[in-house]
Amino acid sequence: MDRHGEVVRDFGPLVELGDPYQAVRLSADGRVLELVEPSIGGGPVWFSDRPGAEPHYWKGLRTSRPLVLRAAHKTMDATRFRVLSIQGEMLADFEVPGTWDEPEISPRSGYLAARGELILGTPLWAVVLDITQGAIVWRGIVSRPLFSHDDRYFLYNVPNVGPIVGHNVLVDLPSGRERRLNPPPSMSNHPAVPTPEPLVMYYTTDAGMFGTAGFPTAAWIWFVPWGGQHVPFDPSLPNTARDRLGGVSEDGLVHWSRGSDDRDMPIASEGAYAFDPATGESQRRDTQCYVPAGQTRWTMRDNSLLACELGQPYREVLELPQLDEQWRYSVRGRSEEGDRVLIEIRWGGSELKYDYPGMATFVYDNSGRLLLEAPFGYATLDKTGTLLVHNTPRTREVNLIDVDSGTLTPLGPGTLGQILYEPASP
Repeated sequence: MDRHGEVVRDFGPLVELGDPYQAVRLSADGRVLELVEPSIGGGPVWFSDRPGAEPHYWKGLRTSRPLVLRAAHKTMDATRFRVLSIQGEMLADFEVPGTWDEPEISPRSGYLAARGELILGTPLWAVVLDITQGAIVWRGIVSRPLFSHDDRYFLYNVPNVGPIVGHNVLVDLPSGRERRLNPPPSMSNHPAVPTPEPLVMYYTTDAGMFGTAGFPTAAWIWFVPWGGQHVPFDPSLPNTARDRLGGVSEDGLVHWSRGSDDRDMPIASEGAYAFDPATGESQRRDTQCYVPAGQTRWTMRDNSLLACELGQPYREVLELPQLDEQWRYSVRGRSEEGDRVLIEIRWGGSELKYDYPGMATFVYDNSGRLLLEAPFGYATLDKTGTLLVHNTPRTREVNLIDVDSGTLTPLGPGTLGQILYEPASP
């Protein structure tokens, strides 16, 4: 559908596989829908939400990647994958042996990574599939798989399982050659690290990979150039460091902070820094805010909505009312330029609650002006900050809301609405 609720493309015929398949799931930009037969559940059912890096942190990836349909064979140990462009074109349709799930498309859409089932006491297996050939090109024990920007490399993390010592492995996909990335000597010989944790990667860029590794009371950030050696963001590796990645800005600098306990990771109690992959050095920034120039970053501190711009300290935009019980405010999205923010009220308790007594979804601008308030639900703000997709968990309705006018366009029953972007016309 377009932003007015008009149907642009119908994927129904492409996702209806029928017999002999079951457990059909559709993945789009890291989110997964399980498609349930009407006789069982009466429509699509929310299966899982796999959070990934925010799109603006990924240089060159500004549009939604292809959709992946996954289905298990009912009588054979086999899995069928169907790859669809968001224009409705069938890119690939193939079946491979084994039971695989949670597919992830590589940045250039040449490969697909999928996970096997995790059975108690056993490692997690995964495969990498060549989409063009519809064939398995790699399989093994893996955690947190990651592709390079140009689809050449596949990085996986082998966890500490029994006698296996955790480590990272870099696979050259065209040749199939593997290279083990051992911890750097500075970390292996660190007096406080008897068994260093393998590097957990969060980002890939044209320059290389970025991730964290350390030990239970410290976490350090590392840069690994393609084909090179580990470079710590801070060579001193202090025992008390709790470093966190903030993101990669358009100028290629990697922004990070140290010593913050904030869950959203924007406030650095001991400093904010920018790492330059070209020089291998970090420079301290005289600000607690690390964002690309011209953008605003948002976070919640208790009931206060905070915002900051590059080179400026955090400022309080407004104080929100105190919430009851274990309800809490959460920043759930923002416009691409950062001038508008989406806030939701979320339940933090162990029991399930699907309603908040009052409005629970809000959009503010960077002056603190309330632009929209909507009922409790799951919402997504588009990159312009002018369109909201709102999902009501109890009534299972999906609505489009114009942020500026407040006009609501109902899309009918459903469990999830998500904003996808088509590639720009050449």
